[in-house]
Amino acid sequence: MWSPSKGKEYLLDGHYCLLGTDNSVSKIPLETFKKINPFSLNIIVDDVTAIKEMIEKRDKKQYDWNLLSKFQSQKLAYPNKKSIILKIPINIWRTENILQL
Repeated sequence: MWSPSKGKEYLLDGHYCLLGTDNSVSKIPLETFKKINPFSLNIIVDDVTAIKEMIEKRDKKQYDWNLLSKFQSQKLAYPNKKSIILKIPINIWRTENILQL
């Protein structure tokens, strides 16, 4: 099992919620983030239509726009709670501003 090295900083490219095969939204447990011990939470958001096009191309299947909209809403709400609990900042970026990272 991987574990972080002391004194090193990592940029975690991942999600705060996952979309299950049954289209359910699963939240990554708070305990996972406590173990990672991040100094900030970062989220990249995009227009739901653009997300839909991208993941349909990637997964080669159709997704419901409303499902993806709900998923993005939860993807935004859940880290806000984590940020408060973990007492760390949260940064929200739009895809078109990604180069500012």
